[in-house]
Amino acid sequence: MKKLCLLAGLLYYISGSAFAQITGSIRIEEPEVEVSESGYEPYVSLSFPGSQPMAEIGCPQLPYVTRSYVIPVDAWVTGVQVVHLSKRLFPGYYRIVPVQPPVPTNNVEMSPDFQLNDSLYASSGGYPGERVRILYDGYDQGYHIVTVGIYPVEYRPASREVYLCDIDYMLEYSVAAARNGSATVLPKQSRQRADRVRNYIRSYVRNPEQVSEFAPAAEVREAVNGVTICREGNRSVTPMSLSVMEEVVPDYLIITNEALKPAFQKLADWKTAKGVPAIIKTTEEIMNEYPGSDLPGL
Repeated sequence: MKKLCLLAGLLYYISGSAFAQITGSIRIEEPEVEVSESGYEPYVSLSFPGSQPMAEIGCPQLPYVTRSYVIPVDAWVTGVQVVHLSKRLFPGYYRIVPVQPPVPTNNVEMSPDFQLNDSLYASSGGYPGERVRILYDGYDQGYHIVTVGIYPVEYRPASREVYLCDIDYMLEYSVAAARNGSATVLPKQSRQRADRVRNYIRSYVRNPEQVSEFAPAAEVREAVNGVTICREGNRSVTPMSLSVMEEVVPDYLIITNEALKPAFQKLADWKTAKGVPAIIKTTEEIMNEYPGSDLPGL
């Protein structure tokens, strides 16, 4: 009976979930080779356009790349895997420089010892041991971002051979049907800020065409024919009465007192004219509208 209940729960989970994937690939040509005089004999470092060096102290400083993707807000990542891999030997034999500790910019003294993972450099296996991994799974400005690390260079320290890898990979995620549309609504945004955030996300993800589709639920306010309209995605909410706070969701907030408010009004007007909605709130207004135990006289 217990096995039957477990199976039924598993089937319910599978039927109530939507599975999706994003595919990608990387092909590198001949990397750049730079010789350095580190340690007791010359070492070399490898790089290619768009790469960055690995950072595990004492291990080979190989190049890798990162790629970020936007996925639905209420999705969870189930994994990333290689679907196709081919290797080709890079001509020559190389002693890849090991990663060294960062050099401080202050006067703190560091050990002059050359850091080297002896057991790794004596091994005949390929390094690193994995070709893809998830480096980040979190949120940026309300958007769900997943960053994948891709390692297209394999090094065999004992033989000093370098292999270049062509990699096809797949990022997989799942969205439960019961959670669709139930993501937390972000605070109100001005139309300008919402557009600016969307363009920012598009600037660095590999699937910019899906940014609008996977945008977080947010209440975007904009003035239409003199009336403030709330929009959540493509849905318009019933028009509301106007006030300064309803008409403009500020990107720039100035807090001062009543005596200095006229002086800062010019700054607020200039910011708003430049396309950055700005308002002024005085400390007197804040104290009258919001209770607090640390208010003067209490």
